[in-house]
Amino acid sequence: MTSHYYKAMRTIRFRLLHVIILQVLLLLNSNLCACTVFCLGEEPNVVVGRNYDFDIGFGVITVNKRNLSKTAFIDPNEKAATWTSRYGSITFNQFAHEFPCGGMNEAGLVVEMALMYQEGKYPEPDERTAVTELQWIQYQLDNCASVKEVIESDEHIRIGSALTYLNYLACDRTGDVAVIEFLGGKRVAYTKKTLKIALIQNGLYQESVNSLSQYRGFGGNRLVPTSLIYDTSALFALAANSMKTQSKKVELPLIRRAFNVLSDVTIPSHTQWSIVYDVNDLRIHYKTMQNPDVRTLCIETFDFDCNTPAKVLDVNARITGDTKIAFQDYSYELNKKMTDRFLNAIKQVGKYTIDISAEDREKLARYPESFKCINQ
Repeated sequence: MTSHYYKAMRTIRFRLLHVIILQVLLLLNSNLCACTVFCLGEEPNVVVGRNYDFDIGFGVITVNKRNLSKTAFIDPNEKAATWTSRYGSITFNQFAHEFPCGGMNEAGLVVEMALMYQEGKYPEPDERTAVTELQWIQYQLDNCASVKEVIESDEHIRIGSALTYLNYLACDRTGDVAVIEFLGGKRVAYTKKTLKIALIQNGLYQESVNSLSQYRGFGGNRLVPTSLIYDTSALFALAANSMKTQSKKVELPLIRRAFNVLSDVTIPSHTQWSIVYDVNDLRIHYKTMQNPDVRTLCIETFDFDCNTPAKVLDVNARITGDTKIAFQDYSYELNKKMTDRFLNAIKQVGKYTIDISAEDREKLARYPESFKCINQ
């Protein structure tokens, strides 16, 4: 058989893997879930809050190493990005290693996704190299220390082989924050001059901001809901109003105020993880539906040397004492277990008929084995 045939088959297998990820992101938008990501405080003393709303609550916290050489997991027809990670990071992963929902690196940069929106459109193929929409998060954490660098990365990296559209919120240790979307084939970045509020949920940012102007306290006459309501603009208004209220409660620690906002927009039976990133102190505070105790990770205590094993931790693990000690060495077996568990679980949720072969599950689980440690 010709090489074209084998290349075509590799492309089909990759797309089947990617369709599974697409289905996950579609499910995030089902049942009117509205994951919330926001930045609270006054620069440079700010935190990032994040509610992860989904039907499935398991996952792992991953310690990603610096000085790892990587090639993007992308359609063979794309020009894959290659890079060597400059920074170590801690991410929250549910699908597989290297495809995080969000996280923070050792420079204090946070990147979180705010789910899908229908109106988005990524750039067409050009001279730039490409990553997928989820690995874009890991790429930024690997390579950037600031929001400015994240924005500048658009000059040489693009999102390719994408089947769904995400928007992102990035925040750094100086308190700089940006919302990043891809519209009409171009990257749009809302920064200090254009960022009306550092908040994203489902939907286009500007449309959300425009809808907010209808509510009292934000220029309009419509009442802000006092409890959770399943309406897109109302949910955004509820979150924005909670941020406004908590910003005034200066007597409370900023971390607690951020958790208060997350509590106000928690969706019963769907908000699986609530995370607060303290970009100044390089700490991550989190709780889960299965384990409501707040646990804390101190980034500066983790070893990001690529000559030592990567570490993972069950996001729902019940921990007492030093959280770092509870992490275990990453292995192919653990990644395979997570991948299989997730792919099997989404089938049980319903609405999904596409499956992937054992061979392709193996490819996804073994992908991190392609990374190489570059001694500095």
